[in-house]
Amino acid sequence: MINRIAAAVLLLISSSVSAQVYKCAVDGKTIYTDAPCSGRSQQVKTIDVPAPGPMDEAIAKLDLAAQKQRLQMRNAIRAGVPMVSMTQSELTEALGWPNRINTGDYSSGTHDQLIFNRGDRTWYVYVTNGVVSSVQSRERIDRRRCRFDQGVMKIQNC
Repeated sequence: MINRIAAAVLLLISSSVSAQVYKCAVDGKTIYTDAPCSGRSQQVKTIDVPAPGPMDEAIAKLDLAAQKQRLQMRNAIRAGVPMVSMTQSELTEALGWPNRINTGDYSSGTHDQLIFNRGDRTWYVYVTNGVVSSVQSRERIDRRRCRFDQGVMKIQNC
């Protein structure tokens, strides 16, 4: 109980704290500082800046996470790699048109399996209601270079 009261008091104290920013004119230039202007400068204005509260910090963390997500998405598109949470248009921008589409319409929505053969890799991208929900990939084997002995493919020679 005492811990809860102490936490509430600290929260109230931290939310009521503010800082002042001083706008000063020094040799015809405007500067901003957290201390009052010095003797040879003229104080133009004092600005009260409220301290950030817990909600501001939570919003800042969410904004930072969203920015990181957008950066990862842009990098994936540039690299030509699919990523979970891409939209259909972002996926097309990253990989182009699929080689094959398997579609299913269910009561929960549309589910597509998009197959992309790109270079030495095959991508299996699963899209639910227009958003990538899962990604799988595997290295493609060029079967023309494989050696067959008595009907059995020798993988080590592929």
